[in-house]
Amino acid sequence: METLEYWLRQIVGEKMTEEFGASYLDIKDTGGSFILSLKRTKEIKTRQSSDRQRFTRLIDAAFLDDLISIICHPKLYNKLFNPIFSKTFSNGSGELRNILNKLIEPRNRLSHANPA
Repeated sequence: METLEYWLRQIVGEKMTEEFGASYLDIKDTGGSFILSLKRTKEIKTRQSSDRQRFTRLIDAAFLDDLISIICHPKLYNKLFNPIFSKTFSNGSGELRNILNKLIEPRNRLSHANPA
């Protein structure tokens, strides 16, 4: 699970930085609206600022549900992430989101050492 999260963080960090620069969480669409949820981006930024030793890069403060939201976002998936996932998830971002969302609960239980 940790390796998956690490890999997803790498992908998001690299692709988003390449496309939008260092302020990739604050990107806006052509109408001037933020693409990513302001609540989600604020939580990520707050997490990072509260523990910079643990979260050295901004994307390191993104949890699995944050990563899923970013990767599967309709305005980002086709442009940035489809080339990475399309062979395995040929039905698109909805299929990927469905599979990854199924991992959130077991990931949280493993991370926090909670039995069933």
